[in-house]
Amino acid sequence: MQTFIKLPHEVVVRLGEIACERKCPSVFPVYLALLFHADRKGKCFPSYERIKEVSGISSDASVRKALRILEECGLIRREKRHGMHGNSIYYLQTSLNEETLS
Repeated sequence: MQTFIKLPHEVVVRLGEIACERKCPSVFPVYLALLFHADRKGKCFPSYERIKEVSGISSDASVRKALRILEECGLIRREKRHGMHGNSIYYLQTSLNEETLS
């Protein structure tokens, strides 16, 4: 059985605008990598390595920049965690969790 990810048109358009405005083409694949891991409430916690693997991006710096931009633009909210497996928790602002885009 195949699984599909539904992404609202407004999010796709907004991601494209952000990528152009901020000159960061990594925004779209990083967002999709987070969406790939998100539960029904839009929560996920993949590592940078996993985000790079799924998105096809090779650099930590590119992932870091894309995450910062996504957070600044209100498409994700990040909760930093510490410890041995201190991957941040990301909350996607999509119709998956019925929160509105800013």
